[in-house]
Amino acid sequence: MSGNFNGQYPHDNAYSGAGKTFPPPYNPHQTGSYYTPNQYPTPGGYYSGQPMYPGQYVQPGGEYKHSGCGIASLLIAIVSDVILFFLLCVSAHLVEEGYGESDEVIIVGLGFLSFMSLLVVSTILAIIGLCQARRKMVFPILGLFFSVVPLVILMFLMFLGVAIE
Repeated sequence: MSGNFNGQYPHDNAYSGAGKTFPPPYNPHQTGSYYTPNQYPTPGGYYSGQPMYPGQYVQPGGEYKHSGCGIASLLIAIVSDVILFFLLCVSAHLVEEGYGESDEVIIVGLGFLSFMSLLVVSTILAIIGLCQARRKMVFPILGLFFSVVPLVILMFLMFLGVAIE
């Protein structure tokens, strides 16, 4: 909105902003106003009668935002899963070659523990993402799946390896 309109708005008492035309703000003293006080601009439609409250995490179109904790959880889980799979292949090769208690085996074991702890962090982030209100739940659910399932499988393999010895 630009210029001084002296209480009058150009283009049929509306003003333009960001390529869209909006009616003038509500004036309780104006007769013949465009909308009533209980009709506010909302994401679902311009004047659906549902007010958009401050702090409401709704984008235009009525869509919720993605959870940042869920996105972080999914990324950490996928990176940890790929590296743990690589470490699993390396440890199988080391066992096959008969390295036993060498430094390489200890380094691979420390890698397992560190990336399994990252899976625990990813699980916590996914749970935080699931507890957030008014957010999409896709990434927290995927992050929880890709962090808990490999964690359970690796713990099962560890207990199986201890039971066999």
